[in-house]
Formats: sequence, structure tokens, C-alpha cells
Amino acid sequence: RFGDPECEVLMPLIDGSLSEILYNAAVGKLSSISLKERFAVGVVMAGERYPYGSSQPALIEVGEIPAGAHICYAGVSEREGQIYASGGRVLVSMGVAQSLEQARDAAYALCENIKFSGAQYRRDIAHQALRDKI
Repeated sequence: RFGDPECEVLMPLIDGSLSEILYNAAVGKLSSISLKERFAVGVVMAGERYPYGSSQPALIEVGEIPAGAHICYAGVSEREGQIYASGGRVLVSMGVAQSLEQARDAAYALCENIKFSGAQYRRDIAHQALRDKI
């Protein structure tokens, strides 16, 4: 099953059309899936009360989005053109790059440029995979 945030790190690596892949899987004609030779790292940014509950809506301010980074919104709402954190897992900060280290750095650089009251995220994502390089 595609879970959240697992799905977010897989989708940018698929080389081809997701709809074609799903269709071919449904009709029994999927022989293989081609993946791009890249790395993806996703860091969940959660609300202050996560995982025990939801916090009050908080305005999300996004600064510069580094090269190779993007945001996958989850527990958010929109009001008057502004995006608010409104759930436990608020968003996934994604980094996609030629190396795992570059992907991790892009994801964390984006985290530093996203602000909302009570924001929290783990700082050890991809740490084990890169421990020999740190």
C-alpha cells in the first residue's frame, strides 16, 4: 500500500506515467517499473501536538525553496489565499538529487525555510544511511 510519507519519496523517482503504471497493473500487463537514478529524502513537518493530537491552525510561511526541493502538503487548510497547518502531519519537505547526501541537504534546507507555530521535525532522517560519510 502507498502510505504517507512513504509515497512522497517514491513518486518523484518513477520514470514514466503513474496512470499508465496503475492501468497496466490493474489489467495484469505490468512487467516492470523504471526508476530514475536519483535519491529522494522526505522529512515530515508536524504540528506541536503531533502525534497526540492536532494543534490550532497556524499560518505557514514558506521562504526560498532550494533547488531540488519541493513541498507535499498534507494536514493543511486554505483560508483567504493563505495556507494553514491544521493537522498532525502538516507537510513533507522533499529533496531529490543525484546523491543521498544532496537530497537530504535539500530537504533539510527547505525545512529551515518553512515556518509555522509549533513546527517540529526529526533531524536524523537518512542519518544511518550516511553515517559512514558524516
